[in-house]
Amino acid sequence: MLIRRIGWLGLSLGITLGTLLGATGCKARDLVPLAEGTWEHLYRPVPSGATEVTFLAFGDFGTGSGDQLRVAEAMERECGAGSCAFALLLGDNIYENGVDSVEDEQWESKFEAPYAGLGAMDFWAILGNHDWRGNPQAQIDYTLRSERWRMPAAQYSIPGLPEWLTLHGLDTDTIKNAEEYREPAAAAARDALCGKPGWRLMFGHHPLHSSGHHGGDPDVRATMEPVIRDCGVAAYFSGHDHHQEHIAAEGYEQFVQGAGAKLRPVDQGTPGQVFAASTLGFAVVRATPNSLQVSFKDEDGRLIYEWSAGALAGR
Repeated sequence: MLIRRIGWLGLSLGITLGTLLGATGCKARDLVPLAEGTWEHLYRPVPSGATEVTFLAFGDFGTGSGDQLRVAEAMERECGAGSCAFALLLGDNIYENGVDSVEDEQWESKFEAPYAGLGAMDFWAILGNHDWRGNPQAQIDYTLRSERWRMPAAQYSIPGLPEWLTLHGLDTDTIKNAEEYREPAAAAARDALCGKPGWRLMFGHHPLHSSGHHGGDPDVRATMEPVIRDCGVAAYFSGHDHHQEHIAAEGYEQFVQGAGAKLRPVDQGTPGQVFAASTLGFAVVRATPNSLQVSFKDEDGRLIYEWSAGALAGR
């Protein structure tokens, strides 16, 4: 039932975007979700009775550089013996200009080879601004060719999770650049998140708040913060700025993890900032029905920051 619901939402959103954006001439914004029944057999569901789910979160990684490989090796050590259920890819998956097609050699050099050591694990991806420079439809379609890459639509909820955990991914570049997309994107997020039991989490490329080079995106923030607050979303994970940061926003936690292969400076002492470091690395998220823990690791796998929350008080 969950798979059918997610497929219908993705298809419905795709049709809405095709109508709206095609009518207004916004080039290449009407991406086509994967057809229901073509991809659901590929991913690895978390057992429905699971009482703990551990996953990675990182972005801005697809360079093929030594720094990407160092971070990948640290993640391999972190996820040894199959302790990680999956990964969230927070956009800018292939630098500098995305991919041309599903046959592009960059898939091998910037995704498949660097993360081969993580084994049979699903990587749930969303698009970043650099991915939009190429052929973003190819990133959706590559799901059907890869044993690990998963992007069934530009905006979707991850299927196959325990009922106490909902993860919803956004196409923030289109929210930022196409005003007509904002209302249907927000409506789809509300439908996916509001009223769901347990932890409700959201991920996208552009941060809502950040102390880095780009800062929080005002259009994405204005579109999604009402959804976050109305639906009781506990945390939002993003990349785009190339550092690691935790900001305590009003009513939710903002985690910036754009340090998968690149770095930029980050300001210290900004409002709401709890932690910030210009350090390569990734996040490890551990969730149970009554707790949520986010750990920041550096490129050697060392713990540099940790945050945790107990039961969903008031959520």
